[in-house]
Amino acid sequence: MVEIQQNSDTTFRIFDWNRVGLDGKPRQLHIEEGLAVIDFSSMLNEKSKPIITPQAGAIRENFISCDKFCFDKISQIDKTTLLNTHNKTFHIITAITSGVKVICEDGSVQLKKWQTCLVPASVKEYSIEANPQATLLLFYMK
Repeated sequence: MVEIQQNSDTTFRIFDWNRVGLDGKPRQLHIEEGLAVIDFSSMLNEKSKPIITPQAGAIRENFISCDKFCFDKISQIDKTTLLNTHNKTFHIITAITSGVKVICEDGSVQLKKWQTCLVPASVKEYSIEANPQATLLLFYMK
């Protein structure tokens, strides 16, 4: 599971996956407060249908594109595929299956399953090297 959020000074825990705090006790839940701020009318009853976007050497599916961020899934990478920040926005990459290598002019990083890296907008062009079974998530701003 991947959680997408923005910075906030407020956290309402409705369920905390049975985690404990530093004191070893279950963390406080905020069920009433959380339910009071959830907009249930905006819930979708169907799965999001991705839009396939052009991507040389891979399949790129856009699941979310809104004023806050975009979320794509990239899969079936044909050894190497080139990505571009266009010097406009960062890219956050999360490997959700087998390893993915992120390569830019200044170096590279090998991501294991569920590891994440940040590619700054100043990098502009970079490439992803992976086997065809690899899948990654890409988060960015328009």
